[in-house]
Amino acid sequence: SLGQAPNANPKGNLWPSCSARAKLGLSLRAQAHRGFLPPMAILYVGNLPFKVTDEALTEHFATAGEVAEVHHVRQNETDRSQGCGFITMANDTAAAKAVETLNGQEFEGRELSVCLARP
Repeated sequence: SLGQAPNANPKGNLWPSCSARAKLGLSLRAQAHRGFLPPMAILYVGNLPFKVTDEALTEHFATAGEVAEVHHVRQNETDRSQGCGFITMANDTAAAKAVETLNGQEFEGRELSVCLARP
């Protein structure tokens, strides 16, 4: 039923995929209420500009709520961005607002892809 979060999807992840949650027709706030959001509110961010800084990411995501941590994936040799990262929001409400407002929005010339990170 819609009121219960599935225990695992076919890949063995504890949280249903973004597309599975979308098929249920639930808003992110409803997903949070029903237990679909991971407890730590970690977001995956893709299509980041290659020269973006952690400070710029923190400032951009702070428009949706308090940012607890930014982990920007970089190349070891050059410290250049790999174009993706993880943002830990302070709570589920901030994470839901970040996905709703920042997914598909332009940031430093690139359209960001923002969704809940999968464990």
